[in-house]
Amino acid sequence: MATIEKFWEENDSLTLEAFVARYQDPFLVISEVNDSKRTQGSRFYTTDQGTLTEPLPKMQSPFNMEERFIFPLQKAESGAFSFISVGRVANNDIVLTGGGVSKMHAVFQKAGSGYTLMDSGSRNGTFINGIKLEAQKPALLRDRDLISFSSQVSARFFLSRTLYIWFKGQPASSPRAGG
Repeated sequence: MATIEKFWEENDSLTLEAFVARYQDPFLVISEVNDSKRTQGSRFYTTDQGTLTEPLPKMQSPFNMEERFIFPLQKAESGAFSFISVGRVANNDIVLTGGGVSKMHAVFQKAGSGYTLMDSGSRNGTFINGIKLEAQKPALLRDRDLISFSSQVSARFFLSRTLYIWFKGQPASSPRAGG
């Protein structure tokens, strides 16, 4: 886990192609506290083709980069299972200490060329774009989906290409990675 600011300092010199080659797995950008005043400023653009329709703003106000964290969606080295676990205890692949997060809250799993998210029977629920997931039923994730682990911790699911564009504010006319 790293703050967005630290992560980007380490990767700012990469081109889009180099970034996508280095980071083939998607990311979660997490805000520990779900504050509607902050998230109103976030803008995510999609079209029927799933591409960006205009440049995204650089990571500046209303975002406080020191309070946002970035997690590559990867299995921890010590993990025994194929899924990526999220919860408040240390044996999870992604550990979130925010209020309302269960010990084993949810799991991500690679499904073909995409990823699914499944609530593990958490006490306070897991939500995708405001819709509560039914426990033990995986839901397919789309680029830029808003995920909430309880009402306290929110995250944005990014494919690596979209994350790069979000940081750099590049025009959407850039060719899509891989076609």
